[in-house]
Amino acid sequence: MNDELLALQSKVSGVIYNPFINLKDLAKDLKKMLAGTDKYKDEIAKLDAALISLDEFEHLPYGNLERIKGFNKIKSNILRITKELLSSQ
Repeated sequence: MNDELLALQSKVSGVIYNPFINLKDLAKDLKKMLAGTDKYKDEIAKLDAALISLDEFEHLPYGNLERIKGFNKIKSNILRITKELLSSQ
């Protein structure tokens, strides 16, 4: 699982073009990886919240500063989740 987490972490860090769709896909991949056990309920809940927030921020106008700040905050949260998972392995 560590190798998969490291691969996803590097993908999340590298999201640049069409970031909302890419980040949503990566968050869903991470969620699928964790879904097999009851051990990661908190992390899955955080990812669900991140996906909902991404949907909300994605619909704001492109030049909106809140859209950019929101995206960056969510991206950081997803990276934090993967780092926590890696450190617990």
